[in-house]
Formats: sequence, structure tokens, C-alpha cells
Amino acid sequence: LDAITREPRGELFVRAPRVCLAASATGTPAILLRSDLRDPGGETGRRLRVHPALIAAGEFSDPVMAYQGIPQTYECSEFLDFEREGPGTRSWIIPAFAHPVGTATLMPGLGAQHRELMQRYDKLAVFTSMLHDRTTGVVEPDGDLGLSIEYWPDEQDRRELLFGLRACARLLFAAGATRVHIPTAKPLSLDDASELSRLDGLRLERGDMDVTAVHPMASVPMGDDPSVAAVDSRGAHHHLRGLWVADGSLFPSSIGVPPQLSIYAMGLHVGRAIVAARG
Repeated sequence: LDAITREPRGELFVRAPRVCLAASATGTPAILLRSDLRDPGGETGRRLRVHPALIAAGEFSDPVMAYQGIPQTYECSEFLDFEREGPGTRSWIIPAFAHPVGTATLMPGLGAQHRELMQRYDKLAVFTSMLHDRTTGVVEPDGDLGLSIEYWPDEQDRRELLFGLRACARLLFAAGATRVHIPTAKPLSLDDASELSRLDGLRLERGDMDVTAVHPMASVPMGDDPSVAAVDSRGAHHHLRGLWVADGSLFPSSIGVPPQLSIYAMGLHVGRAIVAARG
């Protein structure tokens, strides 16, 4: 591709007996589908999980400079329970922060109101509640190189997201916040913990507030039954000899925690299988 225009400049052909596809849980299914590979179970690109999240920003009297240091050195797993069902069992709360532009896109208000809030940037601290989601999204190829994603939490997941949002606001007040801002379409700010009940009437609909997600996974779930899964438990594609997959798309579902270490482990697992296959 041209470095500036990103238009194709030519074609490159690589011949190899083994190819490992690791384009993430969004890119990998798009490439597999674009390549018209057999998939009798039809699962490729149809089981996407993303750990959707909502945020709450607490404003403090003194500078906290949350943009310094390591942002996720603490966690609250009180509402994350893999053994129980029901409300308040799939929310994982962590500190989160962003550079000024990223923060500005999520903070409520417009014009002078928004500018005044951003002038207190060093006094803001942000919590996010990340959801161990059950909703399945769809990834499809779009054009020659692109992809499209369709994902919106179902009703049960939306309720859990709002539960986590309320828990974030409560935790910020407990930490000493003088005000908590919720980035809804119509700006919502709470002045103390007694106003938390204002969040009880929120409904999460498209466009109401920004839902963030940074952990795509499970879009090509592994399984040893070729009539269902496209990829086996070693990462080898069932229907194309020599093709392997090694990224978060192999997970069977949401794993409920940050997937980085698990993806590294999956890479080692698949890599060893590729080496063993050479013999």
C-alpha cells in the first residue's frame, strides 16, 4: 500500500507450508470470511464479545493528576463472580484515564460548560465498569480490506452495565469526589452520594451515552468438532491445511478479565503446535 494514500501499489505473493493468522478478533474473522473458507458451523465472525464498559468521572477538590503513573494498579472485583448468576455478578471496576482529547470526547457538556470542566482536568479521576458480556456481535468483511462490526448489548447486559455505572459513581464519592459526571447525551452531574438515585431511572439506548470497548474476542471460537468450529483446540483451521489462528478470536466467550496475558499464552500454545506439526 502507498504510505500516504493507502492505495494498493502492487501485489505480494508468499508461498509457505504454514501460515499463522493473528489479526485480532476483528481482523481475523474478516480475513477468513473474505477468503471464502469452509465453515459448516457458521460461527466465524458471529460470536464476538468485547467487554463493553461505561465510565464515570469524579471531580476532586485537590489535584489528583490521574494522567500520571500506571492507570490500572487497583481493581474492584466485588461485583465480578464467575460462580453466581444475577445482577451485580459480571461487573469489573478499574481506574481509567485518557489524554486530554480522549477525555474531552467523553465528558458531558458543550461550549463554555465543557471548557470549564476540562480546565479542571487535573482534578478528575475516572472509573470504568467493564462487563463480562453475554451478547454476541457480528464481524463481516467490508470491501477489499475493511471490516464492519455490529454489536449492541442485549437488555440483560445493558442492565448490568448500568449497575456497574452506579457502582463507579458510588465508589468515586466514597473516595472523596465532590461531584461525579456521567457522560450522557444530556449532561448529568451528581453533587453528592444522596443523588445516586438519579441513576436508577437511566436506560441505555443507542446514542444515550458512549459505550467503550477495548477487548474484542471469541469471534472464531476453537473447538474440536469440525461441524461446529472452524478452528481446532491447537489453533489449526479444520478446513484448510497449513492455516493456523493465534489471537483472542479463539476464546470460547468473554473471559471477564483483561485478555492480554491469555492471548500471550494462546500464542505460545499455537506456536508450539505449529512447530510440532513441522515434524
